[in-house]
Parts: sequence; structure tokens; C-alpha cells
Amino acid sequence: MARSNPRPRSGPARAPATRAASPEPVSPAALHTGWRTIVFPLLVIAAGLYAYHNSLNGPLIYDDLSAITENPLIRTLWPPWHILVPPPDSPLMHEVGRPTVILSLAINYALGGLNVRGYHVFNLAIHLLTALALYGVVRRTLLQVAQPA
Repeated sequence: MARSNPRPRSGPARAPATRAASPEPVSPAALHTGWRTIVFPLLVIAAGLYAYHNSLNGPLIYDDLSAITENPLIRTLWPPWHILVPPPDSPLMHEVGRPTVILSLAINYALGGLNVRGYHVFNLAIHLLTALALYGVVRRTLLQVAQPA
């Protein structure tokens, strides 16, 4: 059975676009969906806390020893270029050569020294914030797709 096409076959199928169409922003009313707005992020946080709760009192292991206890770069926050641009000939460069990691370890060391729990809590907070950010991006994307055109 042939489908009927409401457009005539002669001529262009649509008018040429002058600029690329951008998706409409999600309205604030669409973002507020009642109890789901609170419950789902709380579930993400609860899942993260449950997954990592037994690691808070764990010891430093594997590369933690060289990255934290044996790393002279994290002992001071000033001057910051020592943290952000570590010397390339440093024996630690192959293990902790990423400036963001060194900066976060230096902040942790400034706040709590070699207290292992502080490093684990900071790591857990980063994971939870990242999970919430991912949840927010996915939620907004799915709400945008679900809106009628």
C-alpha cells in the first residue's frame, strides 16, 4: 500500500534554513516535577555513600604512598607554580604528573596533613558531585527530548 505524501513532489521539500536550529531551553516549570526533584538526587547520594562507606577508614595503598606520603610537591600551597607546573625530571612525574591531582592533594594535605580519612572524604565528595552533575545533565537532556515540538 502506497503512502500519501501531502507535499508536492516538485520543488524543494522545505525552505532553506538561514541558520541551524537550536533546541528550545527547558522551561523552569518542566524542571520542577515535584517529589522526583528531591528523591532521585538523594538516591544518587545514598548509593554513593553506601558504595564507599567502608573505604573511609582504609589505609593508603598502591600509588597513594608515593603520591601522598612521599610527595614533596603537596607539602606547601605557595608558590602555586610548584604545584601546577611540577619539574619534569621529578621521579614522581610518571605517577602524579597531573597538576589538578597534585593541587587537590596539596589542599587535602593543607587541611588535614596525612589524615587518611580526609583524603577519602574528599574523594567521595568529588564522586558524589560528579554523579549529581551527570544526573542533572541526563535529566535535562531527557526533559528536552520529551517536550513536544
